[in-house]
Amino acid sequence: SHSALLKFVLSFTLNFRNKSDRDTFVRSGSLKSMSQESPIRILIVDDNVDTLNLLVKKFASNGFDVTTATSGHIAFELASSKPFDVVLSDVQMPNGNGVELLKRLIEPEQKLPVFLFTGGLNFNRQFALALGAKELFRKPVNAIQLIEEIKASLK
Repeated sequence: SHSALLKFVLSFTLNFRNKSDRDTFVRSGSLKSMSQESPIRILIVDDNVDTLNLLVKKFASNGFDVTTATSGHIAFELASSKPFDVVLSDVQMPNGNGVELLKRLIEPEQKLPVFLFTGGLNFNRQFALALGAKELFRKPVNAIQLIEEIKASLK
């Protein structure tokens, strides 16, 4: 079976600064296969916890070391204190949207590749790329396409 081939290590950490504010929900998970290759460290940002859960499962099962945040503000704090290889962020979120996060993460000190995704129709790909995003994806996102594009961009 596949479980005999892969060793799953999922670690989840809940950090609540203010229990009434789900914006401070941060979860980290990783899946490590038997290969010795270092996993790609990705920060996934979305205020929709269901979307986060789906993306965590898909990325972790493809060998990524996944950390999540539910706002741009929390994501920037994480990116400032922990090394990441790439960021995947929703555009429309309260408490720090994806565009604000993108602008902060592409500054010379950070230089992190940022991929954006959105369900909104008023945000176009050309604008996202002009701001410095690596790519803009539309919701519902195709997780396999996301994974392939992110891996290709980091080679």
